Amino acid sequence: LLTACSPAKEDGYEYIPDVPVVCSAGQASDCAGTALDVYVGLSSSLSKDCDDFLSGLTDSGRRASFEAYGRAVSGRSGAYLIAMIDEWQNSNGGRLTDVREGDYAVCAFIDTNGNDTIDANEPVGTGTLTVGRTGFE
Repeated sequence: LLTACSPAKEDGYEYIPDVPVVCSAGQASDCAGTALDVYVGLSSSLSKDCDDFLSGLTDSGRRASFEAYGRAVSGRSGAYLIAMIDEWQNSNGGRLTDVREGDYAVCAFIDTNGNDTIDANEPVGTGTLTVGRTGFE
């Protein structure tokens, strides 16, 4: 589940909102862990599904492949594994606060084994974001 909203900025750019990520063991058995790395990327040109796109990419490869990229460590809230992506980077690793208005694919995954790559059966989330509107779908 990815949800967010943000205020408008001028000159065709919008602030990137904080993105909460929520996963339950009912959605994916690997969501039962704690202190797991969660990765989220925004891409305006993604032509594959997120599983295929993320496969084989390291952290630096993912960062270079997205217009905006965030990483957080998960915690627990009752039955849910949660994380908040509240800091974004550009493809060079610099801090990013806004992106150009438009449509973005949202790809997220939880690295359950700590090897910095997406593996079979690790939880993957997908979605869309239209920057300039109120949030994720």
